Amino acid sequence: MERQTKTFFSAMAAIWMGYGSYCFVKPNILELMCGMRVKESDKSTGLEIQAMYGGLQFAVGFQALMTLLNGDKKPYQVVGTLRTFVYLFFGLGLSRALAIFLSGRSQIPRVSLKVLTEGLEVLLPKYYNQNATWIFEIPGGLIAYYLLLIEEGKLLK
Repeated sequence: MERQTKTFFSAMAAIWMGYGSYCFVKPNILELMCGMRVKESDKSTGLEIQAMYGGLQFAVGFQALMTLLNGDKKPYQVVGTLRTFVYLFFGLGLSRALAIFLSGRSQIPRVSLKVLTEGLEVLLPKYYNQNATWIFEIPGGLIAYYLLLIEEGKLLK
């Protein structure tokens, strides 16, 4: 497995397992980040967030971790996991971009280096979807696809 593929899997394991764990423990975080309301009286919403944003995202990160640990011995696992990330990132990113377009909102992400004055604003609901789409999901899909071509190419030799 190439060094850049290992770096990708390391980052994906940390991001997805970290975010999934946090969403499982604190499902209300999504209300702050993207405006998804979690009512204390509605137990189903919190459970759904814990399952989908907690458990599923943790599982995606765990797959990256297992591939990182076993990939040198199992090159087909590397290719399969990269293919999963391509589908996952482009599925999320393109459907989110389409939903933003259909809602009439701006596609432009917001990034700021002014941590105290504007830095936290980019994480608020107004910018959450644009930033997730154009800073994480679409680039993540492109990186995963690039790495997939490299790793698949090694199998074909």
